[in-house]
Amino acid sequence: MNRDRLSLWLPVTLLLLGSAVPLIAQAESDDKASDSPIAVVLDAVHDLGRVEYGESYIHEFEIVNEGSSVLELFDARSSCGCTVLAADKRIEPGETGRLRVRLDPGSQEGAFAVRVDVFTNDQANGRLTMTLKAQLSRRIVVRPGYIRYKTHRGAQSGRAITQILYASDGGPMRIEAVESPYPFVQVSFGLATPEELLEGVDAEQWTITTTLLPGAPVGPLNGTVVARLDHARQKVARIPLLGIVHDVFAAEPGAFEFGPLSIGEGIEASVRIHGYGADPASLSIVETTVVGTEAEIVKIESGLSPGYYLKLRLRPEMPRGPFEGTVRVQTNVVEMPFLEVAIRGDAL
Repeated sequence: MNRDRLSLWLPVTLLLLGSAVPLIAQAESDDKASDSPIAVVLDAVHDLGRVEYGESYIHEFEIVNEGSSVLELFDARSSCGCTVLAADKRIEPGETGRLRVRLDPGSQEGAFAVRVDVFTNDQANGRLTMTLKAQLSRRIVVRPGYIRYKTHRGAQSGRAITQILYASDGGPMRIEAVESPYPFVQVSFGLATPEELLEGVDAEQWTITTTLLPGAPVGPLNGTVVARLDHARQKVARIPLLGIVHDVFAAEPGAFEFGPLSIGEGIEASVRIHGYGADPASLSIVETTVVGTEAEIVKIESGLSPGYYLKLRLRPEMPRGPFEGTVRVQTNVVEMPFLEVAIRGDAL
């Protein structure tokens, strides 16, 4: 009789014990979660409305700690045009902290937004994101607003670009000086001629003309033309100057890079030769300084972008071991009489 009663109660006892374990674990987890900071940003996206070029704007974001332990702010990072000035490092439970930022709308155009990220010890919300929105209004209008050159070394035409400047409110404005970012970019300014005036603009118009000189070096252009102004509210106008100066000829890729390789019965490789000059050009007389190699020029007769291939052959009998040298191609262009392409590798 006792044995039957024991077998009846045993499963019930095990069931109760089994259910007690997760209830205790859940309670511990809830206690731990309740003892954590909880970060809440008030007005996480703030619209400043219309802002003006050349001015700075200060805004304070508010961060509330709705948890039961101290909220810590470890780091703050902002996107271009926005600077974090100050931030409360510790925010007590139930208190409100502040993050102070400065907006400098310099390179933006029209409607734009900048972002600030703050990293915290809130395990559920480790990164807070705040956004400042604005609409940039420029007192001085620049058209087209940027200067872009895409030319080649020694080019004699198509190098002058003109900008038109005027006050957006129609008031008086005068250019007093213009600064060039490069010694090979010449700048001049003056009142717009009748032929240069923009239609529909009821304001005095000025021009800034940049000229890329023939001695401009090969490479990218990334600078700013700075105009000093006599205007009641805006004293400086900045115009981005971008682009590139190509060499008359350029190889793509710029070298024959073989690395370690087995010559076997010979290896062939080629690079594309691009011509950027306006006048018809030709390539001839190919010479290579690496023993056991031979090169030739192959003209591309069809396609939208005519040009050349420079082909290089490593002959089976070339000496084994590291090799380095150049292929030299003669051109009919005065600014670039020779094009040289490097050769590097290791014949096994």
